[in-house]
Amino acid sequence: MTENKEESGICMFAYNNEKMDYIKFAHIAAAYVKRNMKNNKTCLITDNGTYAYLKDSIPSEFHDSCFDHVVIQDVEH
Repeated sequence: MTENKEESGICMFAYNNEKMDYIKFAHIAAAYVKRNMKNNKTCLITDNGTYAYLKDSIPSEFHDSCFDHVVIQDVEH
């Protein structure tokens, strides 16, 4: 018999625009989750452009340790 263990976590949506850098807010929030809510996974939902900006602006060892899952979903605004 397999045990169905529920996992808890935080899901963040970050789609940057000309005025707000939402990806950095999500990165800061995910770092706090990892530091203070150690039993939670983090998931980032973003688009290709915002994720590329994250990879260019923050070293990979920092954002790789903050987000357990990244979902790339390009939406039409």
